Amino acid sequence: MSASENAATDPHEVRIAELRARRRARMRWLAIRGGLLVVAMAVLLLAALYWLLTTIGGRDLLLAQVVARLPAEATLSWREAEGPVAGPMTLRGVRFEMDGLVFTAERVTLDPEIQPLIGRTLRLDALQLERATLELPQSDEPFELPQWPELLPEIEPPLALEADDVRIDGLMVTRAGEALIEVRRLRGGLRARPGALSVERLEVDSDRGRFGVHGDYLPRDDYRTDLVATAVLPAPAGRTPPRIGVVAHGDLAKMDVGIAGAVPGPLRATLTLQGRDTPRWRLHADARALDPALLAGEAPSETPLAATLSVDGVGGAMAVEGEFRQGELSARILPSKLRLENQVIEAEPLLLELFNGRISARGRADFNAPADGDGERGRIRFAINARDLRWGGATAEDPQAQAISADADLGIAGTLQAWAAIGSATLARDGEQARVRLDGRGDAERMRLETFEVSMPTGTLDIDGEVAWVPEPGWDLRATLAGFDPGYFLADWRGAVDGRLASTGTLGDAGVQATVDIEDLGGRLRERALDGNGRLRIDGEAYEGELALSLGGSRIEARGRLADTLEVDARFEPLRLADLLPDAAGTLQGTLALRGARNAPDVNAELDGSGLSWGDYRADSLSVRGRLPWRGSGGELALRAAGLQTGLELDSVRIDARGAVEALALDANAQGGIGTLTLSGQADKRGGSWQGRLATL
Repeated sequence: MSASENAATDPHEVRIAELRARRRARMRWLAIRGGLLVVAMAVLLLAALYWLLTTIGGRDLLLAQVVARLPAEATLSWREAEGPVAGPMTLRGVRFEMDGLVFTAERVTLDPEIQPLIGRTLRLDALQLERATLELPQSDEPFELPQWPELLPEIEPPLALEADDVRIDGLMVTRAGEALIEVRRLRGGLRARPGALSVERLEVDSDRGRFGVHGDYLPRDDYRTDLVATAVLPAPAGRTPPRIGVVAHGDLAKMDVGIAGAVPGPLRATLTLQGRDTPRWRLHADARALDPALLAGEAPSETPLAATLSVDGVGGAMAVEGEFRQGELSARILPSKLRLENQVIEAEPLLLELFNGRISARGRADFNAPADGDGERGRIRFAINARDLRWGGATAEDPQAQAISADADLGIAGTLQAWAAIGSATLARDGEQARVRLDGRGDAERMRLETFEVSMPTGTLDIDGEVAWVPEPGWDLRATLAGFDPGYFLADWRGAVDGRLASTGTLGDAGVQATVDIEDLGGRLRERALDGNGRLRIDGEAYEGELALSLGGSRIEARGRLADTLEVDARFEPLRLADLLPDAAGTLQGTLALRGARNAPDVNAELDGSGLSWGDYRADSLSVRGRLPWRGSGGELALRAAGLQTGLELDSVRIDARGAVEALALDANAQGGIGTLTLSGQADKRGGSWQGRLATL
C-alpha cells in the first residue's frame, strides 16, 4: 500500500482535511458577510448623506451641528430656513456674532456643489445676500508702521471658495456705529484659496461711488499680481464725477502700479518697485486740478489743488521733492530725506518752503516695543522750526498794507500714551510784536491744552480745553479775549477785541455736530466799535442760531433754522458792507424772511441798498420789496436796480413777479449800453415739468 493511500485512510489526516475544508468554508462565509456588511454600510451612509443633503430634516440637523461646533464666543441664528443643503438653500433673518463682529441679513441664499467639498473646496453656483449689515469690531492691535512686503494682504480662507455668481443687494458696513460704506448692489465672481485670489468682473455700486475690480493676486507665488480697478466717485448735480483707474502688474522681483483719472483735472501717478528684500522704488505723481473735497464726497472747491510729487527710495529710506499750489497759496517740498523702516520714522530733515519762508522738521518716532519690556511703545521726539514766514503786505488795492512776519519753534516729545508739545512763536507787524506760547499734553486719543496764550501790545487771547481724534475728531474749547488783535494773523482785521467764546463738537460720518457760543463781544475791530452776542448749533446739515452784532455803523439781527425746512429772519439797520468786508462798499437796510422747504422757500423781503460794490460786482441802487411764495398764489415781488454790473453792465432793471414761483407771472425791463429788453410771460410747474408762455419780447 502506498503512502498516499495510507494518508487517505489515516483518521488523523482525514480529520485535518475536514478542519481545513471547514476553515475555508468559514472564511468564504466571513468574506461574503463582510462584503454584504460593507455594502450595507455604504448604502446606509449614502442614504444618510442623501437624507442630510436633500431633505429638510437633514438640513436642520446639519445646521444644528454647525451651530453646536461654533466657538464658545460665537452665535448663529436665523428666523426661517428654506430648501435643502444641496441647494439652493435660503436662510432668512440671519444673525452671526463673534469677537465684536456682527453680521445680519434679511436673506442669504446658497447653491453649493457637493462633490468639491471632498477636496475642501466650497464651490457655490450662487451666493446671494439681501439687506445685510456688517459691524466690524474696533482693532486693539498696537499701532505699527507698514513693512514690505508684509503690508500686502494675505489670502487665507479656511476653505477654498469658488463663487461664479455673487449678488449682494444692500450691505451696510459700520465700525463703532459709524458707517464705512453702504453697498447698494454688488455683482461678480471670485475664487479664493490659501495664497491666491481671483476676481471676475466684480462691480460695486455704493454711496462711496461705483467700483470695479478684475484680475488675480497670488501672495504665495511671490505676490504675483495682475489687477485692474476702477472707481467713479459721487459728485454734486451738474459736476463731472471724479474717475480713477488703477493697474497693478508684476511680483516682488518687479512690480509696476499705474494710476490715472480725472479729479476733476488730469491725474497721473506711477509706482515702480524692484527687488524682494530691499526694493528700490520710485513714485511720481502729477495732478493738474485735484479737488480733495470731491474725493471726500463734499461740495466742490472753487480753487482745486495742483500738485507734483517725486519720491525715490531704497527700502524705507527715501528722497522726497514736490510742489503744491491752491489759489494764491503755494508750497514746495525742498529736497528732503525721510526714513520709514523697522517701525521707526525719521526726518533727516523734511524741508518746506511756505509763506516765503522755510519750515524744517527733524526727529524720530520709534514704534517698537521697548527691549526691556517695561517702557511704553511709541517714543517720539521731533523739532519743528519755522523761519522768515511772511504774508500780507502792499497790494495794488492797498499800497499801505503792512506785511506780517513770523518765526516759530515747536517740540514734541514722549510716548504715544504720554507726550508733550511745547512751542512758541513771534509775529511782527509794523514794528510791534505778538508772542504765542503753547503747552499741550496728550496721549493716543486726545490733547489737553495746558497753555495757549497770545499776547500783544493791545491785550491777550487765552484758550483752554481739549482736542480729540479718537474715536472721532472732536473738541471742547473755551477762549477769553481781552484786547486781542486779530490783525497779527489777518492783516486786514486789526483791532482790540474783548469777549468769550466756547465751542464743543465732533466731526464724524454724520457730519459736524457742534455748538458755538459768543458772549460779551466788544472792543474795536478795523477801527470800528464792536458789540455782539450769538449762538450756533450745527447738526449735520441742520443749522440753528441767533446773532446780534454791531460793528461801526452796522446793526444786524438774525435768528432762525436751516434744515430740511427754513425759518430765517434777518434785520439790517443798516448793514454797511465796508464794516464787514474790507474791499466792499455801500449800505443795505431792511428785513428778509425765508420760510418753507430748503429747496423751495417762500421769500418776504423789504430791502433797500445804495452804492453797493464788492469785487467786480456793483449796484448804484437796489430795492427788493414784497412777498413771493414758492407754491400757491397771491404773491407780489418787485425788484428795482440801477447802475448794475454783474458781468453785464445795465443802466436799470425792473422786475415784477406775481403769483408764486411755481405759478409765476413776470414782467421785466432792462436797459443798458447793449439796448433795451422788455418781456412778459408766465411759467407754471405741472408735476415734474415746467411749462411757460412768453407774451411779449
